[in-house]
Amino acid sequence: MADATLQHNAAAGHGLAGEFEAPLFGAYSKKVGMWLFLASDSLTFGALLFAFSYNRIYTVWPTPFGKDSIINATVMTACLLSSSLTMVMAVFAAALSGDAHNMDALKQLPAAIETTLRLSSQIAQPVERYRYMDRCIVIGRGYNYATSFELALKLKELTYIMASAYSSADFRHGPIATIDSGLPVFLLMPTGATYDDMLDLARELQHRGAELLVISESEQALSLARTALPIYPGVPEWLTPLITIIPGQLFVLNLALTKGLNPDIPRGLHKVTRTL
Repeated sequence: MADATLQHNAAAGHGLAGEFEAPLFGAYSKKVGMWLFLASDSLTFGALLFAFSYNRIYTVWPTPFGKDSIINATVMTACLLSSSLTMVMAVFAAALSGDAHNMDALKQLPAAIETTLRLSSQIAQPVERYRYMDRCIVIGRGYNYATSFELALKLKELTYIMASAYSSADFRHGPIATIDSGLPVFLLMPTGATYDDMLDLARELQHRGAELLVISESEQALSLARTALPIYPGVPEWLTPLITIIPGQLFVLNLALTKGLNPDIPRGLHKVTRTL
């Protein structure tokens, strides 16, 4: 059923994957929009950093933080500013490589994302089952190792669940002992180089009594799940983190709402990070 829904939505959104709108000022409006976003982001943070530096140097300034804290905060800000630029560089790298396959894969992303977002109501249906979940495991490997940490972070921030993220290799080396009957385990396992390893782990966890929540486009993997979270099929493995996280985010959003929590105002989350 999930696969049929995805195929139908993929067909409906096929035009989004292969067509761009008319150019704006000699460049596609999507490219213009991205560069405007980067420029505004850089100007905003640049102005804030300049104002801070000026006041820090030329005025009497309280020193609640040590030198190391200021350095750490500067490094984190630099990482934040570079994140969007990194994505743009990936697009240009694919274009400059002359690899049409990579460019076609990037053009496929809007349709893939839109199609996966359309599954929101389907993903919301089993969420009530996890209303009282207080801990869980999130496992990914390869490109989706970082995705597992992102999903675990969202579970902690928005639903206050103690979610622990691992790679499949690390989890087998000790933490697998924490598995007991009914423990929810999210498995991020799109097809690719790490799929067979994740499939073996899924079967072992099922044998140990874990309750599996599987994010994958593979019917074989989804059939092992108590809760199946399907994704758009046919996305190259190197781009799957952009798709794989979406069912997880939708799950977390609906779980927060089910628990009566406001996902826009999570407790303990502040716009300003204070480092000590």
